[in-house]
Amino acid sequence: MSTFEKIQWDLKYDTQIMVIDGQHRKLFDLYNRLVDLEDSNDPKLLQSAYEELLEYSVKHFTYEEHIMDLFSYSDFNTHIAEHKRFIETLKDLMSGNTAKAPLMGFLKHWLTAHIMEYDLDYGIEIFKG
Repeated sequence: MSTFEKIQWDLKYDTQIMVIDGQHRKLFDLYNRLVDLEDSNDPKLLQSAYEELLEYSVKHFTYEEHIMDLFSYSDFNTHIAEHKRFIETLKDLMSGNTAKAPLMGFLKHWLTAHIMEYDLDYGIEIFKG
């Protein structure tokens, strides 16, 4: 039985940008896969799942930053800094012998809080403009 809770998609995370929302759902799915693998005794399988999350995050951030740049999002630099902080922290946590709890806690909090605090904001600004 997993000690980590899965993230369920909810309309509160909806930016109204279909491609971005689809990518956010995929990020939730990748996190939820890690929850499913929590009890795995296969370190290669776990490492592969973390790497897939990292790679997809980079892909998503690149696309998201393109959209923000295209629409001249006013808080572009702050948002990019948040993306960089996420990638650096995730790489840091993945490279060490860190217990899963801090890594999973960081991932869950960051994914949900980032969408609510930052991504919804640019979605609103894009649709206002």
